[in-house]
Amino acid sequence: MISLFVALYSLLCLCTAVKTSDIKELQEKTVKSGQDLTIVECNISLIRDKSKVVWYRQSFGKMPQFFAKRYGINSYTFAGGFNDNRFSFTVNEHQFDLIIKNLREDDEGEYFCGEMEGATIKFTSGARLQFEGASSRKPEISSNQADVALNYAAVNFAKKPSSSRKSRNMKK
Repeated sequence: MISLFVALYSLLCLCTAVKTSDIKELQEKTVKSGQDLTIVECNISLIRDKSKVVWYRQSFGKMPQFFAKRYGINSYTFAGGFNDNRFSFTVNEHQFDLIIKNLREDDEGEYFCGEMEGATIKFTSGARLQFEGASSRKPEISSNQADVALNYAAVNFAKKPSSSRKSRNMKK
């Protein structure tokens, strides 16, 4: 009975498919100032509630910021501070692609498309936008590789021995 269970479980594991469309990596885009660019395709074909699709932007060294949100059939709205006519989207039933015209150096950073799921965001695609000739600002994972030296001292505490002298009375 146990061997049948193990065989069926193994067969199930072998036949389980992984959808590679769910596994995304950050695309790296090297650009020039003044260039027009479609940042990244945001495929929303599989998302039922299209109004839950959002874009976030993270400038290097800063916290991610809410950038834009889709609403209605083919509409979108920008978050405060991003309502610039250089930014636009291609919006339809299958995509919500970000377009930036006349790129400026302050556009540099990472852009993420995702779906709101309750209080969390499931990012589905993204791009790192870096200007040509700029030094790489990829986040580095730091590790402590310094030599570790252990310094210690042996300390022994003992009870103070009782005094063998008797108190003297100083009266004469």
